Amino acid sequence: MSRRGPVDDDGLLPSGHVAEIRGWLEALAADQAARDAIVYQTVGGAIRMLTRRIYPIADAATAQLDALGDLATVVERQYDIVRKQLATAATDGTLLRGDLLAQWQDFVGSGELIRSLEGKVGFVRERLVNAIKGKPQQAERVGVAVETGLETLVVEHGEQAAARAAAAWRATPYGAQLVEHATDDLARASRDLRARATREVQAWQDELQELVRAESGDVRATARFLALGVRGLAVTLAVVVLGGDQPPAAAADAVRLADRLLGTVVGPGAAGTLRHRARVSLEDRLAALLAGERGRYLAPADQWQLRPDAGEQLREAARRVDDLRYAATMQKGSGGNL
Repeated sequence: MSRRGPVDDDGLLPSGHVAEIRGWLEALAADQAARDAIVYQTVGGAIRMLTRRIYPIADAATAQLDALGDLATVVERQYDIVRKQLATAATDGTLLRGDLLAQWQDFVGSGELIRSLEGKVGFVRERLVNAIKGKPQQAERVGVAVETGLETLVVEHGEQAAARAAAAWRATPYGAQLVEHATDDLARASRDLRARATREVQAWQDELQELVRAESGDVRATARFLALGVRGLAVTLAVVVLGGDQPPAAAADAVRLADRLLGTVVGPGAAGTLRHRARVSLEDRLAALLAGERGRYLAPADQWQLRPDAGEQLREAARRVDDLRYAATMQKGSGGNL
């Protein structure tokens, strides 16, 4: 019942206006059971409200996990497309042009080197004296051109993949927010991609030299092997890998000559093994470089990542609380209302 009345200087109502409330409070103070019942009712109401609110939160957690999973799939799809394009561009003869082709042609000359290598054993040593002059320096220039070409190719495809992934994310409400608030410019390749590509290509060329040493076996002491040396054979192997199985017309002669050189020095069987292992290694290294780029997209999403079963854990917790509340109510009987 609501009653109005004047207040005194201390802001208090006359005692008669609050008599009923005072009487109820005094009765409550004297009745332990009544106090317990009010406590149970209050706590029970709070618990019921809490459990009801948990289910929308659980649904939101599940939706968040689904959204992040979808965004990760989008990025992986775009980078996988570009990874395949990069592997193709690196091994279809595209790079065998410009400076790389010029340096390779300078290395092999007008055919004198291959004619010397294929000459009869009795004439090989004498004919190689002039054929190998300057070859170490020329082989090094070919290696540098290989490095430059692959670096540029990686950066170009890194930029392409980043632009594709960013555009795909911007087409979704969640992805657009992540792109907008990321500390890194996700629409561009990372600033250190070229440096990482340089290290990876240099490591690949070092690996080619080790492969040549391992697969050459007894031929390492022959005049043919000595004519090219480990570095020369390694760059020859690199040209073979970059040329691919069906090089374009402009690079076809260069690739055939490189393949012929390799087979002449180490033998057809070892040459086939070298080609396969070198190509697989290159493709793996290029894939690793793009995987590192793709990881930049996963990092912003990871800060909002939940456990895969977060939603179900929340629902299970709510059900458990309801079960306990119901059990307590049954135990207390009509005296409680939890």
